[in-house]
Amino acid sequence: MNFVHPNQLRITVLEMVYNANSGHIGGSFSLAETFFVLFSYFPIVSSDSEATDVLILSKGHAVPIYYAALHHAGLIDRDELSTFRSIDSRLQGHPDVKRLKHVQATTGSLGQGLSIAIGRALANHLLGISSRVFCILGDGEMQEGQIWEGLMFLSHNQHLNITVLLDDNKYQNDWSTSATLNYGAYSDHIAAFNIPYQFCDGHCVDDIYKSLLKLKEGVGFLHLDTTKGKGVDFMEGPDWHAAIPDESQYLFALNQLKLF
Repeated sequence: MNFVHPNQLRITVLEMVYNANSGHIGGSFSLAETFFVLFSYFPIVSSDSEATDVLILSKGHAVPIYYAALHHAGLIDRDELSTFRSIDSRLQGHPDVKRLKHVQATTGSLGQGLSIAIGRALANHLLGISSRVFCILGDGEMQEGQIWEGLMFLSHNQHLNITVLLDDNKYQNDWSTSATLNYGAYSDHIAAFNIPYQFCDGHCVDDIYKSLLKLKEGVGFLHLDTTKGKGVDFMEGPDWHAAIPDESQYLFALNQLKLF
């Protein structure tokens, strides 16, 4: 890959959202290390090969971090990044598989991505394809009943090669997930489905990588403990779900991210 640090992904996200005056920074920044690991150590982007792993970003509003990773992987050029969220652009505000072949599913209606990912994993199994399916969920998205129906199905079909990753950045669109709908420890719920579970620091590359290796066979659930807006001090927390920086905020954030 053409990047050496997750903050390079964050810088690209910041530039895209600032130039478009639209987009989601907070939930993209919380996934920077995860995308760094997936694109650095797993075959995510060779989309013409059956051996390629599949990535479904169910929390589709965080697509800027996906586009940033594709850019640094050499699949989206810098000029095209400037078309983010423009009419007729391939880089829509949520991933659109009909416009951009490098994304694996059209997502954004929260709760649906896991079902798509399960379908891909089931198809792989029936076709004898050994590639792995990764599905990234948001913590607010866990309030959707369809997610739990999907987990129930996976509990019954543990031969499928799928890893569910939860970006637990503690905040959803309006407020904290715990204040919106607090349903206790994720670990207890996943254990009830008898699904292998790992908890890790979602901003530690080594921890994410080792946790994914532990879940490499069959069904698994990786709980990423993350911070919304991670990487820029004033963006961490609930206020930067879809906020747009002004020029001074943009320059301050850019300088802070360049300190890695």
